[in-house]
Amino acid sequence: MSPWWAVATYVVALFTASGLIRLLDPTASTASPSWLWLAPALAAGITWLVGRRALAIMLPAPVSTRQVRAHTILGVGAAVVLLALVGIGLVLLGRDALAGAALGASVLPTVLLLVPLAFALELGWRGTLQPLLEPRIGRLWACLAVGVAWAAWRLEVDDAAGIVATLVTSVALSVLLGYLGTGSWWQRWITAGVVQALVSVGLVLVAGSARFEGAGSLVVAGASVVVAVVWLLMFRAAQRRRAARAASA
Repeated sequence: MSPWWAVATYVVALFTASGLIRLLDPTASTASPSWLWLAPALAAGITWLVGRRALAIMLPAPVSTRQVRAHTILGVGAAVVLLALVGIGLVLLGRDALAGAALGASVLPTVLLLVPLAFALELGWRGTLQPLLEPRIGRLWACLAVGVAWAAWRLEVDDAAGIVATLVTSVALSVLLGYLGTGSWWQRWITAGVVQALVSVGLVLVAGSARFEGAGSLVVAGASVVVAVVWLLMFRAAQRRRAARAASA
């Protein structure tokens, strides 16, 4: 199996699984915890079953635990900054910055579901599709391609603000998570899963339903772009420093 056949298998399996889940549960949504969040993990499993021997060669090698730990900590910091920016933006709009948290125990089932579902989500996107694309088209282009595919899968709105917010948020978070992930597929999956879980739970607590609505969704998109750009610049600066040290050694 060639890398592009593996990518095609993943995409076809993803949208097929999503379609079947929607047939079984018409209320399932990508915007809130549902069976649909398992579709990327199912697509990853199908891709692995179809071409497991080839994938063992295609997927990247692991890196040190220390490096994965450092990137995960950076990701946790990015999630905290993103949520803080969303809260500030909502306050500036005259919204409640802790709308979800104000609901108390009623939001607990959603929070508990989001954590394992976030890891299921990232098993497909950053654990499978990103490392398949990255060696072929480069990290940045792989992040952008995964972000566009993620947005197409998530899109469930027909208003202009919702479409723009979904696309921008998906691409920005894909860049952030794609650069945070390093090493083997499972190392990338762990880092991305931790950050995705924090962001998903945090947005429920900070923004509540406002994260899907007009100006609120654009606030989330704007905060995602700011954090993605800042962290991308940080990674690029670190790469230049490592290259300079290697050249002078």
